[in-house]
Amino acid sequence: VGLTGEGCAVVVCQKKVPDKLLKEDSITHVFKAAKDIGMAMSGRVPDCASVVDDTRHETMEFAHDFGYDCDVAWLAKRMGEKAQISTQRAGLRPLGAGTILFGMEMLDSG
Repeated sequence: VGLTGEGCAVVVCQKKVPDKLLKEDSITHVFKAAKDIGMAMSGRVPDCASVVDDTRHETMEFAHDFGYDCDVAWLAKRMGEKAQISTQRAGLRPLGAGTILFGMEMLDSG
């Protein structure tokens, strides 16, 4: 569940441990993708970890290439394009992970 307010964004995820052999403290579904961008994941744990790594890589690469942080809309579009590739090529399976990206964009008024 995600809510937005004036100057804030709140995301709440259910903590569900998929296996008794995993420590409950080691499972989280909310991650930091960049300084001002967070993400909430659901689905298979290894697939979620892969999406988180790819998302962090894209944000770092954008910041390196352009000298400023990417915005949430660009990141959502880019990650959607990358997810679409696995549905179009033989030998690749679609990742079993759902992603919600959230963040704050401060606009200059002057």
